Amino acid sequence: MATNLLSLPPDMFKTLLEHPALAPPAGINPQFGHPPNRNGLAYATIAVTVSLSSTCFLFRVYSRLFCLKKVRLEDLLVFVAYGLATANTWAISQLSKHPGYFVHQWDVRVKDLEPLLYAQFISTNLYLGSILAIKAAIILEWARIFNPLRERNTFFWLGYTVLGLNSLFYALAIFLENFTCFPQERIWDRTIPGKCIEFSENYIVTAAFNVFSDIIILALPQRVVWKLKMTTKRKISVSLVFTVGILTCIVAIARVYASTNFVTAEDQVYTHSAVSLLAHIETHSSLLVICIPAVPSVISKLQFRSKLMAFLRCRFSCPAKCDCNGKSSSMDRLHAHNSFAEQDVPLGTLQFRAVEYDGAHSVSALTSTIQDESGRILKHQNERSHSTRPQAHHQDNH
Repeated sequence: MATNLLSLPPDMFKTLLEHPALAPPAGINPQFGHPPNRNGLAYATIAVTVSLSSTCFLFRVYSRLFCLKKVRLEDLLVFVAYGLATANTWAISQLSKHPGYFVHQWDVRVKDLEPLLYAQFISTNLYLGSILAIKAAIILEWARIFNPLRERNTFFWLGYTVLGLNSLFYALAIFLENFTCFPQERIWDRTIPGKCIEFSENYIVTAAFNVFSDIIILALPQRVVWKLKMTTKRKISVSLVFTVGILTCIVAIARVYASTNFVTAEDQVYTHSAVSLLAHIETHSSLLVICIPAVPSVISKLQFRSKLMAFLRCRFSCPAKCDCNGKSSSMDRLHAHNSFAEQDVPLGTLQFRAVEYDGAHSVSALTSTIQDESGRILKHQNERSHSTRPQAHHQDNH
């Protein structure tokens, strides 16, 4: 097709570039200048998702830098994913300028398809990279939390199998996105001579794989959480924090439907808008999955600091009104709560008695309790191994 276009006389070629990218239905006149669109919906979606994910991302950064005071591989992956997701937000916002969201293809000139296809190309690469980093971070963090002893159990094999499959799949998807045409510029400019492998079904394949991996990742911690020896109410509270991924699964399923419409439709400029927005929502909801568990610990720490400042002001300004009886106050209990929350021991075995803290039973306190139990078990095992060595040495002497 490109060869035929380039072989046209210059005047005819210029005339063709001014034509609609798709023949309009009968009785419909193309509106190139200000076509009807739904940019308002796109702006609202972008604003809500970016605000939520950015807030939770800042909570996570604060938690790692000022609470745990440690940065791990999964934290770096989250940082990379957030950067790519932010860049993707900029890329998809360009679509609102031209041609606009949910604009019909007959309202777009042939010559205006090039910047549109280039923005889609950049956005798809950023989406694939961010999803790859986010899912790797989620699996690595949950493996550290729920299987700190690295036992070769179901959680271990299932988690790392999904991690491997995700990495291979998205690496392959990025490769195909960038090398389906030779030269590469032909991906967004079909007037350039060259060859392309038509593989539009990759949108459906990617969306379907996301549903598969999202469901497994969502289910991974639930089996562990419901084995905790605590009340059903507590189990539900902890389980809900790790079920934010339900939103991601719903969006991924919706994206399968939207991708199918996009691949099979003639009006692909219009149908791609839904694919683009759903991919954006999926990325930022995945960021919520990895960032929301850090929110309770940060809130708890900030509450402790505010109460500490109020306590000190009371001591120095009105000491007579302060509690000077030496009894354990809520301040002391809150400090004990936060001392657990700031522990950085891996989440351990789950045969333990749930500890009741004063105030909110935050996820950080629960996980820290499990972590503390893990450390106790490891210490006990080490003491047993050391105690058996002298006995064996004593028997050898005899």
